[in-house]
Amino acid sequence: MPQLVQLNVVWFFPALLLVAVAWGHFNTPPTNRSGTTFALFYIGAALYYASILALWFLVIIVVSQGLTQATANPEARAQIAPFAPSIAALIILAASQFRQVIQIDTAARSFCMRLAAIPLEAEQLGAELAQRAIFQPPTEQLRRQVTKIISENIDPQALNFSSDGTLSARFTRAVALHRLFIVPNNDGTPLEFPANAHGRSAYARIMHQGEATAGRANARYEELMQAGFAYFTSPHPTKELKESLNRTITELSNLICSLIARYVLYCNVTRIGRRERLSKMGFDAPMGRKFGLDQWAATILTTIILSIAMMTLMPGTHPLPATKIMTIAVTFALSIGFAVISAVLVAQRFIERHEGEKPAYPPFAELTLAALVVAGLWIAMRIGVPLVPALVQGSSSEFQGVITQFWDRLPGIITPLVCTISVGLLCSYVDLLNRTWFHVAVVGAIANGLALMAAAFSSGCCWRTTCWLSSSM
Repeated sequence: MPQLVQLNVVWFFPALLLVAVAWGHFNTPPTNRSGTTFALFYIGAALYYASILALWFLVIIVVSQGLTQATANPEARAQIAPFAPSIAALIILAASQFRQVIQIDTAARSFCMRLAAIPLEAEQLGAELAQRAIFQPPTEQLRRQVTKIISENIDPQALNFSSDGTLSARFTRAVALHRLFIVPNNDGTPLEFPANAHGRSAYARIMHQGEATAGRANARYEELMQAGFAYFTSPHPTKELKESLNRTITELSNLICSLIARYVLYCNVTRIGRRERLSKMGFDAPMGRKFGLDQWAATILTTIILSIAMMTLMPGTHPLPATKIMTIAVTFALSIGFAVISAVLVAQRFIERHEGEKPAYPPFAELTLAALVVAGLWIAMRIGVPLVPALVQGSSSEFQGVITQFWDRLPGIITPLVCTISVGLLCSYVDLLNRTWFHVAVVGAIANGLALMAAAFSSGCCWRTTCWLSSSM
C-alpha cells in the first residue's frame, strides 16, 4: 500500500496537475466552448494535453540526468530520482508564466485547434460557401419548387440556375438555399439532401441552437422577396433597388451558409467527409487525394499484420506468447497510425496554403508540434494499455511494473516522432513528383523506410542511456 501511495504522488498527481494546466490554457479566449464546434473542442484539448504530456516526459529525462550528475552518492540518487516527475511538472507550470514560453504555448494551442478544425471554422466555411462555392439544387424536386416560387411570385426573368454571377443567378441561388436548409425546419417537410438518422438529428440540433440565426434568415427572406419583386418587375430598376437586392442576397446567403457550415462541421470531423457531405447538398466541392478513416484503418491493419509476421516468422527471434505478440503489434500499429494521420493533416494544410505556388519552405514548426502530439498519445497508450490489468489486479507491484516497463521502452518514442516528420515532409511535396500514384508510393515508402531505419539506430543508441536512468529511478 505505501508503494501504491508513492506511485500516486510520483506519477498520477503531477499528471492530473498537467490536466488542469492544459484545460485552463486551452479554455481561455479566443478559444471558448461557445465559439467552438461542439465535440471538436474536446478533441483539440486532448491533443493539446498530449503535447504537454510528451514535453513532460522530455523534461523528466532532463531532470533525471541533472539529478544523476548532481550527486555521486548512489543512495542519494535513488532517493531523489523518484521526485523527477513532480519536479518536471512544476518546471512546466513555472515556465508557462514567461512571455517567450507563452508565445510558444499559444502556437501549440493554435495548432491543436487547427488540427481539430476549431478556430472560427464555421465562420470561415460559411463565408466560403456563401461567396465562392458554386451551388445547384441537389434534387429535381427542389429545382421545381424554386422555379415555381420565383415564376409565380416574382417574374420568370428572375429565374437563373446558372453560376454566371448575375443578379438573377444570385437571387435564384439565395431562394434555393433558403428552401434547402431553412424551410424544412419551418414546416417540417423532409430534407432535400441525403441524411441518415445521425444527419437528421444533427440538423434538428443545429436549427435548435441556431434558432435566432434561422429567425433572422426568415426575416431576410421576406425582405429578399420584396426587393426581388421591386427590382425584377420594374421596367427601369434604379441603383437603390439594385443595391437593396444585392445587400439582402448577401445577408441571407451568409446566414444560411453559416448554419450549413455548423451542420457540416458537426456531422464530419475530417475535411474529406465535409466535402462529400457538401457535394451531396449541391455545393461544388471538388475532391482531392483522399486519406480518410478507411485509409487510416487500413494502414493500422496492415501494420499489425506485418508486425505479427515479423515477430513470428523472422529467423533468430525468440518465440513470444501470442497475447504479447498481439499487444506489441497493436500498440506499435496505433502509434504509426497516429503519426501518419497527423502528418497527412499537416501536409494537406500545407498544400492548400501554397497551392499553385513554387515549392515553399517545409512546415517544420507544425510537424514538430504534430510530433509532440503523437508522442503524447504514444505515452498515454504505452502506459494505459498495460495499466488495465494492473488496475484489475489492484497490486502496487503491478503498477510499479507498468512504469518500469514503460521507462525501459521509452526509446521507442523515436519511431513515431521520426515517422510523423518523415511522412509529413514527403506528403507536403508529393505534387512535385509528376508521376503516377504507384511511383509516388514507391518513392515515399523507400524514403520513409530509410527514415525508420535511422530511427531504429537512434533508439538503439538511446537504450543504454535509458537503462542507466531507470536504474537510478
